[in-house]
Amino acid sequence: ISVHPYRNSKPETALEDYSKLRKLINKYTDKKLPILSGEWGYPVNTKIDNVTITEQKQAEFLIRMFLVNASKDIPVSIWYNWRNNGIDPNNNQHNFGLLTHNYQPKQSYNALVNFNKVLKGYEFKKRLEYGQPNDYIFKFTSKKGKKVIAFWTTGPSHPITINFPSGKGKIVNIMGEEQPVNWNEKQIILNLSSSPSYLVVE
Repeated sequence: ISVHPYRNSKPETALEDYSKLRKLINKYTDKKLPILSGEWGYPVNTKIDNVTITEQKQAEFLIRMFLVNASKDIPVSIWYNWRNNGIDPNNNQHNFGLLTHNYQPKQSYNALVNFNKVLKGYEFKKRLEYGQPNDYIFKFTSKKGKKVIAFWTTGPSHPITINFPSGKGKIVNIMGEEQPVNWNEKQIILNLSSSPSYLVVE
């Protein structure tokens, strides 16, 4: 079942829509039919929830879209669009691309390259809940048992302490900048913002 989850709201609002669609599918068949995200994107220079979509915000929404889809077992996610269709900053159809019209990478392109690098070989395991519905803390694991935590918030930026086995690793931001980190007492503090980051556990 292929859907186009375009919306004038944040990517996270698709979570409930996917659940409703799954219930509808299950109502009419016992077959395990996959749901595909056949087309979805956000153009630069528009407004979503009164927030202007800059290149940075487009990159954030792109990665949050892929993370949301992963959490709902969406095996195929197609972003619209590969390249800007034109050069008019006021034309939505000219500003969906990962690349500019003359093939220069936008921040969304670089964020997607980093996303694929960090989470290659990992599968979504579960969402870690800490009583804050606007916080998204997703645990990914590899077949070898390695772990990555993707985290962000749709609310104001803030730190949060989560329970996690003592260890070390690195925090990788949306553009691939890395910062080594270690923690003990089976807790770690994560700084959540609208821009997803990754805790890569060594």
